[in-house]
Amino acid sequence: VSFLFQISAQALLFLADSHPSTIVQSLKKLGYSAKSKLKVDHAKLSHHGSKSNTSEELLALLDCNSFIVSANGKNRYHFPHKETFARILSHPHRDLSKHIQFVFNYDNEVIRNIFTESEFTKFNFSCLYPGRGSNGYTIH
Repeated sequence: VSFLFQISAQALLFLADSHPSTIVQSLKKLGYSAKSKLKVDHAKLSHHGSKSNTSEELLALLDCNSFIVSANGKNRYHFPHKETFARILSHPHRDLSKHIQFVFNYDNEVIRNIFTESEFTKFNFSCLYPGRGSNGYTIH
């Protein structure tokens, strides 16, 4: 179950465990395209950031600079996959002048070591982590 949620002035896209082709098909039926993108403030990455659940075609339909990641990196599938972040950061239609943020709901050595210091600068992005002793991150 995926859904678009709007509260006050914030629009959030929750992709649950959806397959990207299903979301692409639904967004196109709603009239979205690479020229008329769905603008959301935050998108929760599908299937804990699995490389199989975020496609370039899906990213081409979204105008979003903040992606929520619900995975700790210590699971048997090693979610989230760095390939997912690479797709977002190096997408052909991405405007590199726009800063991207990844919001994690876990903070541990696995999550903190996904990226190198040089990648943060090269691809103009940052990561937000829950505070010490917290079990989540509050988005404002």
